[in-house]
Amino acid sequence: MADRFNPSDAQTYFTSKFWKDHVFIGNELSKKKAEIVFQRRSVRISSVICLTRAELTSLAGEIHNRQTEFANAGPHSMYVSRAAYDIWSRGGSKPSDRQSASHKKSTFRFAVQRQVDGKYAIHHFDG
Repeated sequence: MADRFNPSDAQTYFTSKFWKDHVFIGNELSKKKAEIVFQRRSVRISSVICLTRAELTSLAGEIHNRQTEFANAGPHSMYVSRAAYDIWSRGGSKPSDRQSASHKKSTFRFAVQRQVDGKYAIHHFDG
């Protein structure tokens, strides 16, 4: 693994399943289109992280810089993002809770998984 972060490799710091289920890339005006990501899933609770290209690069850079931390931790360790991001969530006990998405800007908990190339990538969103 290279010591320098390459912004063009940003998407490689997320597993394909995490990317499909939890990430939407767009500008401020298009973040409402995150509903498309919700439609991909058939589970009760869903959360989508809405990132601009700059935020994607920043988050991937954070994951790159934390590789040693991930390598030294236990296999079921959870981590918290260092920056806050726009997160749209839906879910709850009432049917109306599952129909509309609520917005918050916050840090989020996640787990990582070691990839074939030895790099750790985000693979689990834990709110």
